[in-house]
Amino acid sequence: MLNRNVLKGWLALAALFLLPVPNVFAAENAGAKARLAHLEIEIWPEYDQSAALIILKGELAADSARAVSLRIPAASGGPIAVAQSSAAGGNLLNMPYERSDGKDAITLRMQVPERFFHIEFYDPINIGSSKRDYRYVWPGDLAVDRISVHVQQPAASKDFAITPAFSQSATGNDKLVYWSKDIGAAPAGQTVAIALRYVKSDSRTSKKILEESAPATASAPDKGSDRKSTRLN
Repeated sequence: MLNRNVLKGWLALAALFLLPVPNVFAAENAGAKARLAHLEIEIWPEYDQSAALIILKGELAADSARAVSLRIPAASGGPIAVAQSSAAGGNLLNMPYERSDGKDAITLRMQVPERFFHIEFYDPINIGSSKRDYRYVWPGDLAVDRISVHVQQPAASKDFAITPAFSQSATGNDKLVYWSKDIGAAPAGQTVAIALRYVKSDSRTSKKILEESAPATASAPDKGSDRKSTRLN
């Protein structure tokens, strides 16, 4: 017969194994939120569709959580590319994501295996008049240490204006003008709005105009500038 004290000891030890085991990883990540060291926003109005091509290039901070959740406009219909890379400007690989559709926004949730991700979508532009207005708003879903914005000026457009004002511009290999501005840091919850206004009576896209204006003996124009999109097709 087992000694009663020994039996009590065994029962107490067995009870320990029946208790819930704390999730160390959950405890470490409790309250952790993704933070971006750098976010590049590219806006290409009427490039190859009668819409604005929006390209978001995010670099997670080294100590950031890898679970990323961000919103894109519901009017976009969803992303055309969601990818990740091991380095800035590196080869892009398709990245799985979850999607939740709301009235005004589509929420994308993804686990970024590396520090870099790349998202693209089209946002509609009203082209019913030659006077065009477009506004993109970064929703502030993530804290960002530095935001930089690049805007492609549509071919055959004039009176091009950006709010806030952009002072830096350069002509790309595709002969289109690109405007750049460093916005700086933005905490989570702070939106960043970029408004465009221009006049364009030509209904063709920039890509179409470039193709039709290229000499017959020349090859097709480069798709974009030095900052051209690396979209996954």
